[in-house]
Amino acid sequence: MNITLARCVLVMLNVDIAFNHIIAVLGELKSHTSLLTNQRPSVELMDSSEKVVETVTKNTPDHVYLHGIFKSGATVSYSLRGGDQFPNEPAVRWYIYGEKGEIRITNQASGLDIIEADLKIDLHVFGNDVEHVDLPKDDLSNLDHPAQNVGRIYEAYAQGKNESYPDWNQGYKMHELMEEMFTKSGF
Repeated sequence: MNITLARCVLVMLNVDIAFNHIIAVLGELKSHTSLLTNQRPSVELMDSSEKVVETVTKNTPDHVYLHGIFKSGATVSYSLRGGDQFPNEPAVRWYIYGEKGEIRITNQASGLDIIEADLKIDLHVFGNDVEHVDLPKDDLSNLDHPAQNVGRIYEAYAQGKNESYPDWNQGYKMHELMEEMFTKSGF
């Protein structure tokens, strides 16, 4: 059996979601290089009791590397791998380096936009101690995490705050970027 997914769920979902966050902070990419690889071509399929019933071959990438420069002059070095996360380590580590300091964002879940329960933001202004930054609270903060962000998108849409969420144009640009990444890497 050969598994072919529509240009790979790992890349289409995780890179798209993660990069929408990065673009929201740093703006559009001016140039980039990328590499997609399939390091784990064998996948075990399990039944509902988590017993392995079959091992199949996949031909989709499970490792993604993207390096680039934004129109703002900021640089990015992004990597993503498929599979289970390392035990007791955050699934997401995002570092933003600046001239006067750096920001470290970590989360136990891979979707910053879906689950913020373990989200940590730390600010280090060079020459000072690291400071933890709490996310601001709003009327939706008491809801479960997926509902918080869906509610915020609905509110932003109702108030005409289009810059608060990705639109079709940004989605199209992301799909163009991913198509180019797939093509250049031979997928």
